[in-house]
Amino acid sequence: MEKRRKAAQLLLDFYKGRITNNEFEENWPIEKHDPVLSELLPPVWMLYSDYREHRIDPALRKDYRLAKEFHRYLKFLSSTLEYEWIGVPGTWVSKVAEVFDTRRRQTNSSGDIEVWPFYRKEDYRHAWKQSQS
Repeated sequence: MEKRRKAAQLLLDFYKGRITNNEFEENWPIEKHDPVLSELLPPVWMLYSDYREHRIDPALRKDYRLAKEFHRYLKFLSSTLEYEWIGVPGTWVSKVAEVFDTRRRQTNSSGDIEVWPFYRKEDYRHAWKQSQS
């Protein structure tokens, strides 16, 4: 849980423009027993350039869709739920890993992509309600 708390704080600091992309990447915790910590990196990485150090574009912080995504990421990181997806849904997997890819597609097809990294809408709703109490 300690690494999830650290990740949540880094995510929030990056989103709020308090830290740069380099500070975000350099301090991001990785835990092999908690795959969400590595699976959250690709969607966040898409928000910045790794060719230079900078803060998140202020216009992105005004995007409602992105705010909702970050909210879900933070809620998941503050939960005790296990990451049930295999990889990040929709990502390309090598033909060499066809067996893995079949398993990934089967597992991920049962999840609800609208609430990723949560697997089920009910889990997301429950996490959201807990934060309101």
